Amino acid sequence: MIDRHALDHLIEDAAKSRDQAGRELAEQHRTERQLQDQIATLNTYHSEYRQRLQRAMADGVSLNTIRDYQQFLRSLDDAIKQTETQLTQQRRSVVHSRKNLADRQGKLSSFDTLAERRKHQERSRQARVEQKQSDEFINNAYARKSAANHAESLAQEDL
Repeated sequence: MIDRHALDHLIEDAAKSRDQAGRELAEQHRTERQLQDQIATLNTYHSEYRQRLQRAMADGVSLNTIRDYQQFLRSLDDAIKQTETQLTQQRRSVVHSRKNLADRQGKLSSFDTLAERRKHQERSRQARVEQKQSDEFINNAYARKSAANHAESLAQEDL
């Protein structure tokens, strides 16, 4: 059986590990939200520049200006695709971090269960010791009373 101090140390380490996994999951979620926000911002820019291009074309701008707009829109498309790829990878990281946290929590729960079982066994052992002491006290008291009664009855026979 695991020594109580060793088990306490294992529980402490498992709790620290679980807490670290929780912090990592929170960081993964934060990064995921940032990427989502970045995609939304890029999509907004893309929409605005597409509208600018349409207005510019309606107003009659030069071919070079149109090409510049189109090139900028392509670069925004590339940035959106790249960020969406990062977001997909980040979501995998979130899933992995969530599983890691669950695994660490499971390990901590296992150690906590062992500790509770140990406490229960210790309480049971202590209760048995107390019951034994109580039984011995009662038996000794009964033996003294019986001896006193026996001595008293012998004394009365002598009379």
